[in-house]
Amino acid sequence: MPIRVPKDRKGNPTGRGANGEALRLMSFIKAGTDPRAEKAATIASDTADRAAAKVERQRQQVTGLRHGRSTPLPRRRSGASATPGTMP
Repeated sequence: MPIRVPKDRKGNPTGRGANGEALRLMSFIKAGTDPRAEKAATIASDTADRAAAKVERQRQQVTGLRHGRSTPLPRRRSGASATPGTMP
């Protein structure tokens, strides 16, 4: 029995319904992987990426470094122009 996907008037798939999700899960099973293990690996990878990004943001906040610079950017005084002799 073929699994059908809902289509609009032009014949294009309208979106992921239950049948679309069943097709995705079936592809994992045919490949020999457990869909639950795949989901757990994806969640673990995303969590690790978020944790690494958080550590990097904290490091940049503490050291004042951004975009891989070896020295922090000089801080401008409020009201001072970027270059002497120019108006803000």
